[in-house]
Amino acid sequence: MKSKIKYKHFLLVILFGAFVAYSLNSYWRMHSIQPMQIVCIGDSITSGFRLPDPKKSSFPSQLESMSGNKWNIINAGVPGATAIKKGDIPIWTQGAFLEIMETTPEVVIFMLGTNDTKDCNWQHRDTFVADYSEIIQRLKKLPSEPKIFVLSIPPVIGEITSGISDERAVELTRDVKGIAEENGVHYLDISTPLSDKPQLFLDGLHPNERGDGIIAKIIMDAIINS
Repeated sequence: MKSKIKYKHFLLVILFGAFVAYSLNSYWRMHSIQPMQIVCIGDSITSGFRLPDPKKSSFPSQLESMSGNKWNIINAGVPGATAIKKGDIPIWTQGAFLEIMETTPEVVIFMLGTNDTKDCNWQHRDTFVADYSEIIQRLKKLPSEPKIFVLSIPPVIGEITSGISDERAVELTRDVKGIAEENGVHYLDISTPLSDKPQLFLDGLHPNERGDGIIAKIIMDAIINS
């Protein structure tokens, strides 16, 4: 009789121990899950320049909201930034970019080229492909081996001072698509959905909240389906 009681007691101890171990394992697994880190590198369009509240309306911010805050988005947009090293504000020397190169993102969203069409930068147009390609290659070498999504250059609606034009943007976008294919990274066309839609822009150059929402949705779908 005593042996049966001891045996039952032993089984209860084993079962209780297994239950505790399972519960602790589940707890630590749940609490060790970290939001996916995504870095958005770009210029004023990425930073949300001219938007009333960039922290809510820029496409990186809207992307984070669309994910239910399951994605941790770092906005590394630098107003005026260029991919061209000899540009007036080269991304290469900007603190935001240099800091990003020390992080370990799982995904990188990259959109540059608009400011490269300015007259003062267009004189160095022949270096665009090499400089842009070098940035992509550096991003690919990050320790985290992130998925990289290269975005087309947004359309330019109407005439903009300093030489920025849709004609030049279209020309560089062809280069960007070729660079993406050559380097084996994702290419996203955000130009077509925004083209000929002035109602989606604040000033013909910077998308408004609706325009940024369209960009965010394109990126989100691409990430989910990649």
